[in-house]
Amino acid sequence: MAAVPGTASGAAAPDLSGTALPAGPRLASALDGSAVLAGFRTPPAEVLPRVWWHWMNQNITREGIKADLEWFKRAGIGGMVNFDGAGRVPVVVPDPLPYLSDGWKAAFRYAMQMADQLGLEADVACSPGWSETGGPWVTAEDAMKKYVWTETWMQGGQPQVKLPQPPAVAGQFGDAAAQSATTRPLPTFYRDARVFAYRVPDGTRNQAALAPKIFASALLADPKASPWTNGDHGVELDVAKLSDASVADPQYLPASGGSATWVRFEYPHPVTVTGVTIAAGAAFTGWNDVVEYGPSAQVHSSRDGRQWTLLAQGIHSGVQRTLFVPQTTAKYFKVVFGQSSTAPSPAPIALSRLVLRTVATIHEFEVKAGFGQTADYYRIATPSQGGAPAVRRADVVDLTRQLAPDGTLHWQVPAGTWVVVRLGYSLTGHQNGPASAAATGLEVDKLDAGRVRKYLGTYLDQLADAAGKELFGARGLTGLLNDSYEAGYQNWTESLLDEFHQRRGYDPAPLLPVLTGVPVDSAADADKFLWDWRRTLNELLAENHYRVIPAEAHKRGLQRTYAEAQEDKRGWFGDDLEMRQYADIPMGASGEAFAPGDQSFETYRVDTRGAASVAHVFGRAHTAVEAFTFTPQGVTPKDLKPLADEMLAQGATRFMIHTSVHQPLDRGPGLTLNGIGSFFTRLETWAEVAKPWTTYLARCCWLLSRGTHVADVAYFYGQEAPATGVWGRSFRQHDQPAGYDYDFVNGTVLLTEMSVRDGRIVTRSGQSYALLYLGGDAQRITVPVLRKLAGFVDAGAAVAAPKPAGSPSLADDDAEFQHLATRLWGDGDQRARVVGAGRVFSGITAAEALAELGVTPDWSFRLDAMDPLTANEPLWLTHRRTDSADVYFIVNRRNVRTTVPLTLRSAGSAVETWDPVTGQTAPITFDATSGATQLTVDLGPVDSVFVLVSDGKPGAKTVPPSTERQIGAVTGAWRVDFPAGPGAPAGANFPFLRSFSQETDPGIRYFSGTATYSTTFDVPADWTKGGGRLLVDLGEVHDIAEVAVNGADAGIAWRAPYRFDITGALRAGTNTLQVKVTNSWFNRLVGDQQAGATQIAYVQPPLKNIAAGTELKPAGLLGPVRIVNRT
Repeated sequence: MAAVPGTASGAAAPDLSGTALPAGPRLASALDGSAVLAGFRTPPAEVLPRVWWHWMNQNITREGIKADLEWFKRAGIGGMVNFDGAGRVPVVVPDPLPYLSDGWKAAFRYAMQMADQLGLEADVACSPGWSETGGPWVTAEDAMKKYVWTETWMQGGQPQVKLPQPPAVAGQFGDAAAQSATTRPLPTFYRDARVFAYRVPDGTRNQAALAPKIFASALLADPKASPWTNGDHGVELDVAKLSDASVADPQYLPASGGSATWVRFEYPHPVTVTGVTIAAGAAFTGWNDVVEYGPSAQVHSSRDGRQWTLLAQGIHSGVQRTLFVPQTTAKYFKVVFGQSSTAPSPAPIALSRLVLRTVATIHEFEVKAGFGQTADYYRIATPSQGGAPAVRRADVVDLTRQLAPDGTLHWQVPAGTWVVVRLGYSLTGHQNGPASAAATGLEVDKLDAGRVRKYLGTYLDQLADAAGKELFGARGLTGLLNDSYEAGYQNWTESLLDEFHQRRGYDPAPLLPVLTGVPVDSAADADKFLWDWRRTLNELLAENHYRVIPAEAHKRGLQRTYAEAQEDKRGWFGDDLEMRQYADIPMGASGEAFAPGDQSFETYRVDTRGAASVAHVFGRAHTAVEAFTFTPQGVTPKDLKPLADEMLAQGATRFMIHTSVHQPLDRGPGLTLNGIGSFFTRLETWAEVAKPWTTYLARCCWLLSRGTHVADVAYFYGQEAPATGVWGRSFRQHDQPAGYDYDFVNGTVLLTEMSVRDGRIVTRSGQSYALLYLGGDAQRITVPVLRKLAGFVDAGAAVAAPKPAGSPSLADDDAEFQHLATRLWGDGDQRARVVGAGRVFSGITAAEALAELGVTPDWSFRLDAMDPLTANEPLWLTHRRTDSADVYFIVNRRNVRTTVPLTLRSAGSAVETWDPVTGQTAPITFDATSGATQLTVDLGPVDSVFVLVSDGKPGAKTVPPSTERQIGAVTGAWRVDFPAGPGAPAGANFPFLRSFSQETDPGIRYFSGTATYSTTFDVPADWTKGGGRLLVDLGEVHDIAEVAVNGADAGIAWRAPYRFDITGALRAGTNTLQVKVTNSWFNRLVGDQQAGATQIAYVQPPLKNIAAGTELKPAGLLGPVRIVNRT
């Protein structure tokens, strides 16, 4: 093959970031000899990525363990987290190993021995499955609980009655039963907690006593039956079934489609309605989004049954949902069901309860009390006007001592109408998982520290027995990981009322009717009480679960614990920063990436920044991130890099790659985690060329864990929602301070970790901020937090926020709140106020407030006017300060090359770029004589680079630009050899380069794996005698390339540009060029779906998103291949 001469052309310095090995000799660095540079070039084990290692459904072999762990070591993995998993994966090994069987223990001990020998860290999840803390050894007494109740209406002078026992069913709410994940039924369990009565206005009667006639537009005998109708009159429903407390005995109504589904109430005389309770066959789900799924409901009234007036409407979801209705008197009422505009495919309405309430009503009390979750609690505040009068606190009577063991109430009922509530608790029924059946049981009570310790004692004993004493703690199994909280809701534990009293400072007993949806004193007070209730649950979850886990782990000799929290959006309950603050390594989660330039949802970014904020505020060495969880089959490192860079820019310093499922067999791609994860296993096509990718991640983590994080803003997001919940409503944190970095802080951090020094807000760990900014849900804050803010400002701190509207807590004194708020903000209309030694800003952004304080941006940039801009910030930056340099990480978010003039606040004697792909460092032209560093950075598509500003007298330097010229092109035919096994021929001749996916031979068209391209080309003598470096540029490659020239290895490239330094390998005359190109499994998986195809790929469970007609991905070497001289 001939090398075609090319013409010279001057150009800017080429982007060599795709090269895995150094492109030419290393240049001198201002930090030569430093530990920072040494760790960057050869990252230590501390910063190597870890993998999640799922053992799926008893499919475990000793041979597979050995092969997995040896590959981890070869691939640059620093350790693994072991999970017991299940799901759709079938048993595929001849001898499955049930959890904790003798065979399983032997396999686990062997894994710990292998990890110890190979120098791999070994951790395990906090339970079988990945969430949360549960197992078959958890008894009903020790399991998660919810409160339940029954109501009995009584009149003055009525004789003693036997109160019905609340449901003992395990489930989310009332008698709605949860489904066991195994063949073992869930236990029944019930204990009494309190009995109380409250007085309602004389003459008030409930729906059962009023006995309306109830009609539906149509009725179904079962969910699959055809509807039964009766014209406009409707089909009569069973009033007793709709009026009782059961939510488990539905009548089925057709889903709202082309015509509305309605239920009409006809009373013999006008009645006054104050709310509606609906149980329509749904469940309380976590991770709520911008909207909630479920049928919508409209409540109408009519005097004559013909003309209707709309009273209230809302989306109801969950087992039961109660909606406030303005107090209305009428003979006719109608509830019209419609489908939510964002709901999934409509299903029949399983209507168990439909109660028109006649007592004062708290809007959506069920979710406010912790049975479910909503995106924004302030949005569902109970209206202060139009409701029935609230129950007076003086009219609430504690009758607990009057209840006999058989349920008989011994009480002389005073005059009037009373509602007697028997309040108790039963189980939520939630189980750990998804785990194998032998490892599945109840989740432990998350609000009881003693029960969590008991659970961990048993669990850790089991693991220590399996690993062996010498391989538990200091060696072998050395850590625990607490995955994202997915254990559902819990709103009761035995000590809850006492804990509430101690923490909130007032007795909850007179307000217990609020827990059943009835306001006491006022609707506003009821909502505040429920905020205090949720706050108590959140504190108990953090302190009695998340604090206990690391304490017990360390007591047993384990060296570290990881903790995730809510992951995406608002999950279940708890504050995400509080949940992670006790762990040795706080942890976030990333989202999905499908193509270059992809980044994850905003809330994943917020979650990772939240974890990093915990690390910064509490002085933790690392921030971990569950990485690449929702990536499809067929991605390679170049596809994952944008997502990795996003997580790094938010503060991640340790990647936990999701997932590397244990492969008990040697057939690929092999077992998956039910099709979830990045399929990063030893059976991946590119497994043996993965190390440059893991080295990239490690280099970035090394630099981003040196020194301290530089942030000017402490961002307080409020006390209502976790950080992920605040922006789960909009998917966009609009008020990020442009040009400055920030950490999230919550109320606990403000109250316990922060003080003021020299006008800056500092933490006990040493973080320092110029400004405290109140955003997110901070329009309502508690008096203790407001006092703290006042103290900060008096001591010289700066705070930026609108004047808060009030406190969300019933424990707070409104007069004190208003006094403090007025002292800080005045009437709230002033842009800036001097208060004490500090300043308070209002109505301006954090960046504007910092400018007022004279704090210059940490970075600023401008883009060429011709550059296309993204809708979001085109760059991400983050900044670390070490003993000898300032380290900036700069990410191009756009899939286009970008040349960026930058101004950095740091100034020093030398400025360099450090390339984490190659490990190369290079000086760059800069000018810092003004006190800030001016430079221009050239970034390829979705590229990233570190800029280091070394300490010393600020100066300036001009680095001559590099030039390059094409001196030849490799053209002509190529020999392509294929490995045996994947269905391709042994070899083929390609007269020109093209994608395998364009070939007619199905063995090549659907090929997945490593193909070896070979050719020869002639080199004129003058090429090897001139100055500069000689590079081979492969052009377009899919996906990973290894190059050798004349048998000399030139390195590996996993992303564009695919360029290799071949200066020392070229010789005058004939040269051989070998290029090994590896693509993903994707095309072979598509090939296996073709009619009559031989099944070559082996994957379990079968993937659902790949079919015969799925479009193939480009594959192989596409070129053009050029020889470039760089000087």
